[in-house]
Amino acid sequence: MDPATITDGSAGAVSHDPVLDPDRIAILRAELPDAALVERVLSLYRDTLEERLAEIAGASEPPARRRAAHALRSSSLQVGAVEVAAAAQSAGRSADEAALEVLRAAAYRVRTAIDQVLAATGVPAATSERANR
Repeated sequence: MDPATITDGSAGAVSHDPVLDPDRIAILRAELPDAALVERVLSLYRDTLEERLAEIAGASEPPARRRAAHALRSSSLQVGAVEVAAAAQSAGRSADEAALEVLRAAAYRVRTAIDQVLAATGVPAATSERANR
């Protein structure tokens, strides 16, 4: 599936703001001409997303929370998960549970979108325990 057709899950319609930025996916494909490497980058991001969310939620001090959020924001921008990147930035600035919920919701949508992209290339959805939390 072309990342430009990734939806936000609402009524199956194509989103004007895709969950995964198709331009960033195109850049990844240009930078990593081996499709297997692009698939690996997306899989690794997807499979470590829950771990990164837990680091942010579990950070007891603001500096640790900001560092964890910054790490997630950076990796999210690399794969075109701009909504997760923005939500991570907000969660890093605030200890508010609402900011974490926004981040969790964005992470769910991007995981689903990555699964769609990878399924189109024959890569199975995440099956590890940590990816399904």
